[in-house]
Amino acid sequence: MKKLFINTKRTFSFKHWSRKAYAIFASLKLQIRIACLSVAMLLGSFSQVVVAQVEFPRDTNSVGEYDLDTLEVIGQLSPELAQVVSRSISKIVIPAQHHLPLSSINSTLQVFPQLDIRQRGPHDIQADISLRASTFDQVQILLNGFDISDPQTGHHSLNLPISFSQLYEIQLLSGPASRALGANAYAGAINFITKKPRNNSMDLLTEVGDFGFTTLALGYSVANAHGGNYFSLNRSSSSGYAKNTDFYKYSIFYFGDFNKIKSNWQWQIAYANKAFGANDFYTPKFPNQYEHLQTAMAGLRFNTKGKIFTSTSVHYRFNADRFELFRHGMSSPSWYHHPNFHWNNSFQLNTKMWLWSAYGKTTIALNYRLESVFSNVLGVATLDTIFPFYDKEAYYNKKASRDYTNASIEQVYHWKKFTVAAGLMYYYSLQTNDFKGIYPGIDLGFVWTKNTKLFAAINTGMRLPTFTDLYYSGPSNIGNDNLLPESQLSYELGVKSKNNYLMISASVFLNKARNSIDWVRKSNNVKWQPINVSTVNSKGVDLALTFYPKKTDIVCFSWIKKMSFAWAYVQKQTSSPQYQSHYVMDYLKNKVILELSHELYKHFYLGYTYSYYQREGQFLWYDSRSKLSQAKGYKPFGLFNIRLSWDYNTWNIYSNVSNLFDVKYQDYGNVVQAGRWFTVGVKKNFLFKKNK
Repeated sequence: MKKLFINTKRTFSFKHWSRKAYAIFASLKLQIRIACLSVAMLLGSFSQVVVAQVEFPRDTNSVGEYDLDTLEVIGQLSPELAQVVSRSISKIVIPAQHHLPLSSINSTLQVFPQLDIRQRGPHDIQADISLRASTFDQVQILLNGFDISDPQTGHHSLNLPISFSQLYEIQLLSGPASRALGANAYAGAINFITKKPRNNSMDLLTEVGDFGFTTLALGYSVANAHGGNYFSLNRSSSSGYAKNTDFYKYSIFYFGDFNKIKSNWQWQIAYANKAFGANDFYTPKFPNQYEHLQTAMAGLRFNTKGKIFTSTSVHYRFNADRFELFRHGMSSPSWYHHPNFHWNNSFQLNTKMWLWSAYGKTTIALNYRLESVFSNVLGVATLDTIFPFYDKEAYYNKKASRDYTNASIEQVYHWKKFTVAAGLMYYYSLQTNDFKGIYPGIDLGFVWTKNTKLFAAINTGMRLPTFTDLYYSGPSNIGNDNLLPESQLSYELGVKSKNNYLMISASVFLNKARNSIDWVRKSNNVKWQPINVSTVNSKGVDLALTFYPKKTDIVCFSWIKKMSFAWAYVQKQTSSPQYQSHYVMDYLKNKVILELSHELYKHFYLGYTYSYYQREGQFLWYDSRSKLSQAKGYKPFGLFNIRLSWDYNTWNIYSNVSNLFDVKYQDYGNVVQAGRWFTVGVKKNFLFKKNK
């Protein structure tokens, strides 16, 4: 291919047809030739975090060639190639990371320099995610394109019903994206893409380690000429690295698809259950906290192609939360009567259609979402009390609900070396204080050379207040049901460049937030309460560089498979300095990520990661002896992880050491993180039958 710029007259050459009627060729409406496709061309997706190796483990979904559907990325209203979208889009293909010390979803997310993953518990127990210094409620979470963001609190948005080994790809869109992804894409979005049924095979993974850690993951795939089914089971537990940090969790996930010539069906069903000691998670005054979460979801998507392409989806998510300030079986004061019980629901219906003309690609979309919460804390009092079947002690005597509709339109036009994508979203809701608004955006891309693309983007995003923002009342917090949705306007300039052995991407951005939601107070003697801060401005830079020495002619570096450097820097300002900020001004200011993987000796590999964090803001350090709190700033810290692995045929045996130098650090003020943690694991793929 001579150019990465795409127009309707270009001819593409691909190696494999994916059997899918909705595959990306259909969405491109281009002339297609089935031939040989080099991996080097595929690597031209211009993502900031890209595939590290060509030699994938030989399991069902990682066979040294790309599933071409994964070239579709979030960022526009309808499916599009990564190299066409003029936005800051990053992605990690999970099977290509097996030589690096990454064994959980949260540790993998840390590789993105734009993300701040503030863990309260290890091994995907609980983490808050922020993007370019956003708060943890401002990032939209997708699973195979379905919006699974939690309306109660962002603390639960990463309750995923899958394990790290069952993911195929993680896509990150940095910057507001409401015109493409709807409400809640305030700061950007993350799309977790699971493995899909491509062969009749089974993946089995087991891992053990320090602090009584054990995990078992099973993935089973059945495929035929018209689609297939993918099942996964997971179980994980630990006795804890400190008092009251034990956990137990399990999950079940099922994905299926059925393909005809001009249509495609996709569906997924999942359930996750986790329980954990929440030492100092929400308050340091009572360290014996405990939480139990149950999450279920189901989604269905139907796609058609022809002169007009359509995609219609329906999705439901359920999350039940039991929070105990004093863990069951432990003594509690007389004023403590019962745990907090919450049950929230999300139902979403989305339909879109797109077509081509002499003016480019036109897409229109309509979305409806209904959210509700039943609780003994959140919402308004009800006449009747609900007693759920899944928890004999739970009861709900309060509730709240809301629904909203948004309509979007987008036009994409290609002219010579230029690409323009422009559109807007109209949002309306009666329940959110009769709020409505228009959120436009425009992206401009220019292919400077065959290996380099420049882009500029101006986009807007919005987010609804969570039910916790609106209604939570506790010893030190009080909600505010008069909150308005918050919005953000973003300006961004960027460049993406690659050749056979080097990839570089860089972006600079300026974000201007209006009605930003923050929990604030004027002194230590009053409760925290969320308000709409008039303005919050942030500016920053993202930089990523990936080097593949083995692909060069430099003999002395031929043993190194991958080297990468990534850096992100952000500064924020608020128009309300008279308040103490609980979230908005507590952010990651400076982050550096280094990665290296190399062959050690005949099927043996070593992988290293180093990460540096400098956090802005203060927290109240609580002294359990004096019962007094003192304001402290966060100290910068660095973490070093290492993996030794052996790959042979369908076997992968590895050992990880995370936090090798046993650094004492904190993501959240009083929550002390685990020190050095050693694990060893075995992964085996069984291939039963190959599709012809």
